[in-house]
Amino acid sequence: LTCEIRTYPYENSRAFHVCSFEPKYQIDSNSWKVRSLAEMINENALGEYRKGKYDLYTKVEEDIKIERRRIVNKERETGIFGGTVRKKDGYTLTLSNKSDKAKDIKITERIPTSTTEEIKSKLLSVNSKKKVSYKILKEGQIEMYVSLAPNETEKIEILFEISHDKDLQVDY
Repeated sequence: LTCEIRTYPYENSRAFHVCSFEPKYQIDSNSWKVRSLAEMINENALGEYRKGKYDLYTKVEEDIKIERRRIVNKERETGIFGGTVRKKDGYTLTLSNKSDKAKDIKITERIPTSTTEEIKSKLLSVNSKKKVSYKILKEGQIEMYVSLAPNETEKIEILFEISHDKDLQVDY
C-alpha cells in the first residue's frame, strides 16, 4: 500500500489522501471503511480499480488550498489567406500549504485534446518559480509533482495552443 496527496484541479479544487495497492483480483466494490489502528478515518471512502491498481480516496487534505484560474489569450490567423486559427490559452494553479508541515503533492491536470486530425493541441509550457517536474500522459493529461514547505504558496502557469481551420467552431 502506497499513500500520497493527489489533486485534480480541472475537476475538483480539493486535495485528497489516496492509497493505492495491487489486488490479486479485480475489486468490484467502491465503498470502504478506512481505519488507522482504532481511529476511524472514513466510513464511506470511495475507490476505483484502473489498470491493475486500486486507488482508495481515504480523506480530504484540508491544509492544501487550490485555485485554478483561466488565462485567456488572443487568437491569431496564419496562412496565405488566414486559413488556420492558432489560439494560445492556459490557466494558473495556485497551491497553498496552510500546514506547519511540508507536503508533497501529485497534481493531475489536462489540456484539451481532439479526436480528429482537423484540430491540433499542444502543450507550450509549464512555468513556476520553483522547479516543477512533470510528464505528459495520454489524452492530454499532465502529471506534476510539487513539494510545498510549511505555509508556502506556489503558482504554476500552464500554457497550450489549439490550431484549427478558421471555418471550424471549437469549444473546450
